[in-house]
This record gives sequence, structure tokens and C-alpha cells, in this order.
Amino acid sequence: MAWGLAILWRIARELIVPLAIILTGATLCSFFRNSDVLYFTAAALLLAVWLFVLGSRIAARTAEQGWPSALPLIAVIALTLLLARPVMKAGDYVHLAMVYSQLSDQVRAAHGNRLSVDWGNDGFPGYGSTDYFLVHDPSGKVMSETELETDSDRKFSVGVRRLIGDFYLRAVYYP
Repeated sequence: MAWGLAILWRIARELIVPLAIILTGATLCSFFRNSDVLYFTAAALLLAVWLFVLGSRIAARTAEQGWPSALPLIAVIALTLLLARPVMKAGDYVHLAMVYSQLSDQVRAAHGNRLSVDWGNDGFPGYGSTDYFLVHDPSGKVMSETELETDSDRKFSVGVRRLIGDFYLRAVYYP
């Protein structure tokens, strides 16, 4: 039992660095959406260095003690790949947690009505852009939105993701 807990503890310790890199990059991307390519690239480079170091450790451990001793490190790579997407999505939750104290007065002032706050935008010339909004909607009607129609009868697709409680992340995609 103690042996199994020791291995699990080693795996958990090894997961701290890659998941921290991913979460930091995702949080920075949520705060500064126009610079998300920069933060994503920096995080990818740091993860590549981490993967190289871990691969070297796996090769050394395999050469010294045989492949079964390297299984915990291989499990770390597999778990990092498995957890990367949920941790990337957690960047918006961290962003919300960090600005909630500033938003709470606006939410109270809305008296149960829908409140939309600019959450950033991104895009490239010729590629299109996306505007993000944090929406507090107690009715939940924002989840049914699939299109945004402008005054000039142009339609743009809308994506909505529920964050927590009555908070939603709404993305409007412009071609």
C-alpha cells in the first residue's frame, strides 16, 4: 500500500510542472486574447523542453533499471495529454475568479437582468476575428443563441459555453 502511494505521489509531483505551464498559458490567453498566439507559443516551447527532459529521464532510467522503472514517468506523459484540454479550459475560470470581485457590483446592479461584459477579442487580418463576452444570465437564454443578426441583416455564428452558476462565455465569430 505504501509503495503504491509513493508511486502516485511521484506521478502527482511530476504533473505539477506541465499542468502549471498549461494553466498559466491558458489564463494569460484568457486575459490577453489578442496576444494568445504569443502565450500559446511560449507555453508550447516550455512544454517541449519539459518533454525533452522527461524523455531523457525515461531513457536513463530504462538503461539503468529496465523499462518497468520508467512506467511512472510514461504515465506522467499520458496523464498530461489527458488533462491538457480541461486545464486549458480552466484559464477562463481562473480569469473569472480573479475579476469576480470587480464584477459583483455590476451583477447586483443588474437586478437579475442579463449583463454582458467585454472579455476580449482575437483574430488576424484576412482570417476573421472573434469577440468574447462574459455573460451573467440568470434566465439561461444565452445558451440558445446560435446567431447574431446585425442591423444590416448580416448574420454571425455564436458559440456559448457555461462557466459556473449563471456565468457564460459567449463568442461571436466574424468571418
